[in-house]
Amino acid sequence: KGCLPPPYYGTYSPYPPAQSGGLLRPYADSADFNNAINDEHPSLFAAPSNLRENLDVIQVTSDLNCHGFDRNCRWSNTNEDELDWKVLISTPEAEPLVSALQTAHLPDASAAVLLSGNRNTYDSGQLVSDLLPCIVAPLQLTATVWRTSSDGPFQQQQPNLKICSRNTHKDQPYSNCNLFPIQNGIPVTVNIPGPRDPTTPAQIVLLGDNFVGKHGAIFMQNIIVDGDLVSDCAVIPSLTKDRFNKPQRQQARRLISLNNFQDSTSPVKVQELNSMQKIFNLHHPSKLQLAAPLITDSLMVECLKLSCNPAEKNCDWQNSIAGWTASTGTDGFSNPLTGIMVPPAGTNAFLVASYNRNSRNPIRQIISPMINIPISAQPIYFCFFEYFALEEARFTMCIDAFRKGCFYSKIGISKNGDLQKSRQWNFQCTELPVGTYKIYVSAENNGPNQGDIGFVPLRLSRDLAGNDPVC
Repeated sequence: KGCLPPPYYGTYSPYPPAQSGGLLRPYADSADFNNAINDEHPSLFAAPSNLRENLDVIQVTSDLNCHGFDRNCRWSNTNEDELDWKVLISTPEAEPLVSALQTAHLPDASAAVLLSGNRNTYDSGQLVSDLLPCIVAPLQLTATVWRTSSDGPFQQQQPNLKICSRNTHKDQPYSNCNLFPIQNGIPVTVNIPGPRDPTTPAQIVLLGDNFVGKHGAIFMQNIIVDGDLVSDCAVIPSLTKDRFNKPQRQQARRLISLNNFQDSTSPVKVQELNSMQKIFNLHHPSKLQLAAPLITDSLMVECLKLSCNPAEKNCDWQNSIAGWTASTGTDGFSNPLTGIMVPPAGTNAFLVASYNRNSRNPIRQIISPMINIPISAQPIYFCFFEYFALEEARFTMCIDAFRKGCFYSKIGISKNGDLQKSRQWNFQCTELPVGTYKIYVSAENNGPNQGDIGFVPLRLSRDLAGNDPVC
């Protein structure tokens, strides 16, 4: 039986399984009553089984943004699979797996976690979005995901995360899925595959499976969905070829949750999209309620711009002439005093400014994408890894190509004990200035010394220690 797929695999119920807006429910409908009794750790945010009475329809894609699952997100479990996604803070059995991830940035307490336990290897768990009126225009999803590694004979087998879409119409039960490229702790943006019928209601599905080893886990947080929902689902808009060649700027819209503002007294009418959808009475949140999510979403976009896996082709940091290069470590023999042997823990690549006997230009420079740090968000810190296997070098971060307006610098790394500390990956954070600019990261070696300088851009944080990451 262990070689057989689950009976639902590849097909889905013709009825929408969960459109709850992330409400809590007792896991005790008739189909899963026995499992509810035996489940040691029931899900904290599964969906009500009364489906037809609870059609929450997404108005804008940012409604699906979910920075932490300890709040009212528009994602739910289903009753059609074996595993449930849970909130990490309420899942103590997942704590040993978190510490075993060996990454610089670990999942937050509000992250979602999918655990395999001692179940069958083909068990899986779905996290489904609330209902979208249709998906006729391309959508993208960004998420920060981690997964555990398997022990024993299945070391190369790791849990997988698939991103799918499916129609909820009874004639279109099948799901289209793509593999989500997990980069432990690094935000990744992917295109959402379109459903079979782009003009009918659909859902986005995040499916975790391939739990070959026991006690496998997938952790996920900071979901952002980007794109446009059209007002007329019968019309498919013309799409430019390079619409998603570069990450799109996330629109700073309110994360509307139908259950957050029930006590307000100012109803707002919402346009009816089609006959299948209900008209909801949304309410005006206060200005204070609006401000924090708007700033959070804006900072999330800037954080994703700076978060970069140098091994990926879509890394948005640009190389200037005689600039930095991406590396996974030295190939073959290299002097450990002048070369960088491995990337930082939890990453698989790094940027390097290398100075050897053939070096002519003493300055190496790499440039970030354009970012905007609003004054209302202060203080915000840029966190990164640095490595200096080079004496008497200079390393700066500035908002000008000619090294003016520098907000971080290290000059003249000496031959004393500081050099030994520098010959390893060190995690640093520095406060960013307010404004719109690019970050110019420069390395300079004006002496005869040979060696490497390493750099890995990570993320933004709300504190200097990097313990409150934005993404």
